[in-house]
Amino acid sequence: MAVEAESGAYAAAGNQGVAYLIVNVSHRACTLRGYPKVSFYPSSYRGTPIRVTRNGGSQIFATVPPRVVVIEPGATASFGLGYGDAANQGDPNGGPCLTRGVSVWLPVHPDPYTMGYATTLNVNFCFAGFHFGVTSIQGGPLPKTA
Repeated sequence: MAVEAESGAYAAAGNQGVAYLIVNVSHRACTLRGYPKVSFYPSSYRGTPIRVTRNGGSQIFATVPPRVVVIEPGATASFGLGYGDAANQGDPNGGPCLTRGVSVWLPVHPDPYTMGYATTLNVNFCFAGFHFGVTSIQGGPLPKTA
């Protein structure tokens, strides 16, 4: 399998979202269920950690109950990462608050979080209020929008 952030983000009135595409590049079907586990590097600034919750995190992606998603060879699934972008803009440089990497672990059914992937994503997490929300994994190339 491969995981990648879609080029270009979704945006609306202070809300941002990034769609992640999961492609099954193997010759066997893969079963996923639930939410991906997401962590950031760096994961904090001045002692304040980044929180990732199980919801859309912004008004970009719809909340979809978790369900079993079977990804056939060559097929896709997706999830969304949402956040606000106007919570804390006190640091005009923003450099210390920029993410450099994102790690994603997929909930492979029945053994959760056994497949890890690293992606890049440049987001000012101070502007996001140190909070991101992740949607459940959904069949198809794009997560449902709100």
